[in-house]
Amino acid sequence: SDWPDEGELYYRLDTRYDEDGPYVCVTYEFPVTDEESAEEALYTFVEGDDGFWIKGSEEPLRFVVKRTEDDASTFDHFTGIEVDGETVTEDAYTAEAGSVILDLQPSYLESLSEDTHTLTVQFDDGTAETEFTVTTAEMVPGEAESADAPLAGEPTADPADGQNGTKAKTGDDSQPVLWAAVCGGSLLTLLLLAAARRRRSTK
Repeated sequence: SDWPDEGELYYRLDTRYDEDGPYVCVTYEFPVTDEESAEEALYTFVEGDDGFWIKGSEEPLRFVVKRTEDDASTFDHFTGIEVDGETVTEDAYTAEAGSVILDLQPSYLESLSEDTHTLTVQFDDGTAETEFTVTTAEMVPGEAESADAPLAGEPTADPADGQNGTKAKTGDDSQPVLWAAVCGGSLLTLLLLAAARRRRSTK
């Protein structure tokens, strides 16, 4: 007969003969499985992978895990979570279908140290693992740089500009006054010399 499809049952008859001649038929029942289907299912994070949570926040930290095959059954395979190898109690998070949506509660996150932690989502046929960071607002990467950066469309200030964007005064502004003083002094000298010559010619 043809080999049965995966998941179906098949029967094998084992014929044994005893010393007196009659035989006994024993029926064995086996589920047909495929070697590939026996492997662990693959689960991946589609949201929350390598995320961070800021101390003092009232918002949960969300993760979404998807099954690579038959994603509609993901939640049916979900069994729980661990953080840093320790089982997390059900009151510290919520879990709902679609694939699996996990929200770590703020009260639980506050109890964690300011560090990078490992989250393991467990299923009856596999696991998914990622890291997340608990930190403070002062330590969030990029926050300090973005605070000092100009907004989009905002003109950038020239280093020589003043507080209000006006050009800062430099020593160049005194040049006209200096030249006026030099010219005035030269003119006065010429006038004095001319007057002296006139006196000499009249003697």
